[in-house]
Amino acid sequence: MKKLLTTAAIFAAVMICAPAMALNNNTFQPAGATGNWNVAGNWSGGVPGAGDNAIIPDGKTCYVNVSDARAGAFTVQGAGVLSVNSSCMLEIDNNSSVNATGGVLLTGSGSTLRISGNLTISGNGSLEGQDNSAQVELSSSCTLTLASTTTIEGALQLVPKSGASNTTFLNLGTVRADRSSNTLVVDVDALDDACTTDVDGDWEVADYSTSKLSLRISSTILQGDFSVTNGTLDVQADIMTSGDLSFTGGKIEVAAGMVFRTR
Repeated sequence: MKKLLTTAAIFAAVMICAPAMALNNNTFQPAGATGNWNVAGNWSGGVPGAGDNAIIPDGKTCYVNVSDARAGAFTVQGAGVLSVNSSCMLEIDNNSSVNATGGVLLTGSGSTLRISGNLTISGNGSLEGQDNSAQVELSSSCTLTLASTTTIEGALQLVPKSGASNTTFLNLGTVRADRSSNTLVVDVDALDDACTTDVDGDWEVADYSTSKLSLRISSTILQGDFSVTNGTLDVQADIMTSGDLSFTGGKIEVAAGMVFRTR
């Protein structure tokens, strides 16, 4: 059954999701500012594998250009960017982080980031999708944490990996659906947007009449603010928020039998 996790439960999920193992730091170092994942010479230790922490340093952009890329973990630093190309996939086995002004970009149709650890986005980092067929897949008992001042934006699907359970999205930043003719989907087992009384996450639909934010989780209680200035907020669950609702354009659609309640 889908449910809301407490802070303690989220902490427990973080602790058990990925096995503890020593990883080799493997730094992306192409001759220029950009390069492809599958080129051995672009890395300090050759093409990353399950035993590596793939580090994307400040000012570098790494393009995942194959459908079977894998690493033990990844770390994006500074203004670095990890970009997963159309129809390509990166699978991660352990906890990873984006602590950056850059972030992770899913650039097109069929691009996939599959995470078997926890992913934390902090600093001013972002996770951005450019097509609603792009997917971020979470394995069982894994958590995606969006820290304050960070964003998930554009269009993508945040979903459990096939057969996975107890997946969690902790939003302390901003989720913004702002891609024309596309949808940003949040469909996980547990959703939370606050772990302290003074920090909570925001949910926005903006910019285009054809933008859509679709919440497909089960019944939950949130504390963040909702803002709809254009496009559609698509509510597929009973959702109650103690935050504010700003509605200046677009529309809110609530599925039959569901309730969307604001303060």
